[in-house]
Amino acid sequence: MIESLKKENEILKKKLDYLNNPENLKKELKEKFNLTQPGEQVIILPENF
Repeated sequence: MIESLKKENEILKKKLDYLNNPENLKKELKEKFNLTQPGEQVIILPENF
């Protein structure tokens, strides 16, 4: 139990470090939430395209 929590904590720390970089955060927001910058458009394609 403790080992799995330590491992999860390490994973979360790495994710936090990754997301503290503004470029990485922007990339994740675009991919997960379809966030766009002014002038950009989102195109959603069907899975079998």
